[in-house]
Amino acid sequence: MNVRSLLWLPFALAAVGCIGTRPEQARYDELRRLGADDDGDEEHNPGYPCVDCHGRDYAPGDDVFALAGTVYLRASDPYERGLAGAVVHVRDAEGRELEVVSNEVGNFMVSVEGGEEDEGEGSEEGEIEIGWWPTYPLEVWVTQGELEQRMETLIEREESCAHCHWRDPSATSVGRIYLMEDGT
Repeated sequence: MNVRSLLWLPFALAAVGCIGTRPEQARYDELRRLGADDDGDEEHNPGYPCVDCHGRDYAPGDDVFALAGTVYLRASDPYERGLAGAVVHVRDAEGRELEVVSNEVGNFMVSVEGGEEDEGEGSEEGEIEIGWWPTYPLEVWVTQGELEQRMETLIEREESCAHCHWRDPSATSVGRIYLMEDGT
């Protein structure tokens, strides 16, 4: 190896250090490894962190959600099948409210369009568009008929409910969003 080759070595190493997988891409790859699909319909990937693929900074799924998640009737329900028709209520720090109805597999999605200050209106497909980005913290509760479940804490920053409500309760998850305790 000559001296001229050694001069290029630091630049080559720096270039290799800059090439790699972005954290968002790594998370997307991990979700795919766990079984998530990207078929593009509103019924895909119940229980997965939606905003990992539908966020402002990274959206290989094209749609960008301000808030998204999956609702289940009971904590023990199968992951693949959430609760259809649950109403997710959200009130942001500025007092603005929205309601979105979960779709056939329990998914709900809130996207932002335009700049109008309209309140969001529920939909049967699980997705609504609002004219404002929610201001944190958020107060959230879920209803279906006479059933109501309020989140005990405020959402401080996470747009994807499954960031904290991922699968079964563990050191990294408080468990899924559900309306009824098991056995009731």
